[in-house]
Amino acid sequence: MDKGTRDPHSAIGLLRAFLNTREIAEDTDLISSPEGLRQWLRDLDLPGQDEFPMPGDVEWIVAIREALRDVLSGHSGDSVSWESVALLNRAARRSPLVLHFDDSATPSVVNSESGVVGAMGRIWNAIADAKADGTWDRLKSCRRPDCRWAFFDRSKNRSATWCSTAGCGALMKSRAYRRRRRAQRDGW
Repeated sequence: MDKGTRDPHSAIGLLRAFLNTREIAEDTDLISSPEGLRQWLRDLDLPGQDEFPMPGDVEWIVAIREALRDVLSGHSGDSVSWESVALLNRAARRSPLVLHFDDSATPSVVNSESGVVGAMGRIWNAIADAKADGTWDRLKSCRRPDCRWAFFDRSKNRSATWCSTAGCGALMKSRAYRRRRRAQRDGW
């Protein structure tokens, strides 16, 4: 079951689209400038797309993204820094979510803010939805230090650690093999 992992309108899809705005290996970042952030908001039809980001918005969004990436590393058993958790808690308080009833009395959680803060409210809501539907813990960050791509762990035992077994997995296994061989050769 795909669970909408590639659809940016699903919870996991939106989270992956946000986290993967940075390509570490290629040193590219879609949201590293106000123009880039605004275009990304437009591409995903998020709040704030018609407003020009305020000073500090780019740095704030990037810090949140990297803190979330740190949290995803915890889904693979790595330790999560308390700084990341504290930053996420501070950032989430800026985007209050409220319960809203539409004309047919159907409840939904919405963000009460606009602009980039409103867009982050959609991210927070996606995290809550992913936690509720059981997909949050399967969203991970690739363990290859020069990748860290956000991926959905489809393995039965939830043990995947690389975004791609053929790519990052093979590279990391090859590096580990060379380290072991070098240690044996050097008499360690």
